[in-house]
Amino acid sequence: WDGRWRGTRIHTQSLSCNGNRPPTMTAADILKIVGTVAVTQVVIDVLANRWVFNTESYDRLCRALLRAQTLEAKARASKATNAEKHAKKLGKHVTEREALAALVAKKHATPAMGGSVAFLILYRILSAEHAGKVVAVLPFVPFRLLRRITLRGLDFGPEGAAAVAGAERACAFAFVYMLAAASAKFIVHKLLARKPPPGADGGFETMMEAPQSKAVMRSFGMDPDEFLKGKEL
Repeated sequence: WDGRWRGTRIHTQSLSCNGNRPPTMTAADILKIVGTVAVTQVVIDVLANRWVFNTESYDRLCRALLRAQTLEAKARASKATNAEKHAKKLGKHVTEREALAALVAKKHATPAMGGSVAFLILYRILSAEHAGKVVAVLPFVPFRLLRRITLRGLDFGPEGAAAVAGAERACAFAFVYMLAAASAKFIVHKLLARKPPPGADGGFETMMEAPQSKAVMRSFGMDPDEFLKGKEL
């Protein structure tokens, strides 16, 4: 790394900006961002566990799903004396299992959507506070698409980054936030989040398998079986 730790500040000495170098971000700033992301995820998971997953309604749904899965498995394993009657009975169990799985998946989707909104708001707040600050200098020149993130919000003066030596390797707040979300947020969520039961862990796909969702797709002229088969491919 060209940027070196000195006290609590990351110096970006390789950026020769001729007086146009943006302010650098301190180590305390970086730790504050990582800590804020982690604490926000803790709050989201704790509230989700308290108000969604540790409730009688959620436990009742999970028990009903397990019972439906057991009945479906027994129906599939049983020998059919009347093929038409057996197919009708099996279809009933499959429909019930899909509907219950979708309800459980929706329980998990609600905190996830709320968390996405919370982190979008958090990003707006922190980006306003740390706008224009250089975090560090990357040891390589990122490809063009990644530079849209690493240089986002940096101001190199009227001449732009092209006139500043080493500016293409500068790293801005958005990149740190992305790394914090991919590390601290991920680890906290893994430790605290409630995993959906087997059969309801497909997320959006599980919800699309519900009878109501299939009926909506048919109303728009779509074949739900072909749609779900395409998702698997």
